[in-house]
Amino acid sequence: MMMKSALTLGVLFYAIVPSSIWASSDQEWVEVAKSDVVTVYRKEIPGSSVYAYRGEAKIAAPLEIVLSIVFDTERRTEWAERVRYAKLIKKTSPFEKWEHFITRVPWPLKDRDFVTHTTITPNKEKKTVTLFVESVTLPDYPENPDLVRGDIKFAKFEMKSIDGGKGTEILAESHADPKGNIPAFIVNIIQKTFPQKTITNILKQASKPDIVPHPVVAQYGLKDGPSSATPVAAQPPKEQKEAEVRKQ
Repeated sequence: MMMKSALTLGVLFYAIVPSSIWASSDQEWVEVAKSDVVTVYRKEIPGSSVYAYRGEAKIAAPLEIVLSIVFDTERRTEWAERVRYAKLIKKTSPFEKWEHFITRVPWPLKDRDFVTHTTITPNKEKKTVTLFVESVTLPDYPENPDLVRGDIKFAKFEMKSIDGGKGTEILAESHADPKGNIPAFIVNIIQKTFPQKTITNILKQASKPDIVPHPVVAQYGLKDGPSSATPVAAQPPKEQKEAEVRKQ
């Protein structure tokens, strides 16, 4: 069950292109798997027996839809591998939120839960957007004795609009430790499949008609093609703080 392969999506995906904007950015990443959908890389992290993994692909889904999917807490159980529960704790803007979610682990082990902080950072010059996730500690969400509190060291989706706005080049990268007594080699075997499953699941979500495009893409003119930026009504957390300082 844990090792079942991801579904093939036929005409919905693009072939991987070696000239990916990220493929040669870090020589420490080693390719460990490749399919028609996703190329998977692995990286050793000093002081950790759990590898970091990266998936790269070009998918036939608009950036504003892909970003909306990965930022939407309510949809997380529909596409995120093994997530059985997800709750939005707080959302301060279209750029920032905190959430709590639980992932399934095979019996007799305890399920894992995570409390995370997520930010979105658009880059107008590169026309990319990055969604970054990391574990945090919140007083109102202490560890539950019926669960094991996992630790997401880092997870990110770096995305760029391509093909005239019809497609997205996506990098999905993470280093997560489920903690507890699961041997590291088992964790690495399971997590090696996550980039493939994550990206193909996102693509399946993108075909649903009820997804509302994330506003950041239009606000910052990130869509591939002629500039179409609209006035920015909200700002990422960092830009908000800088604006507040300038007003003082």
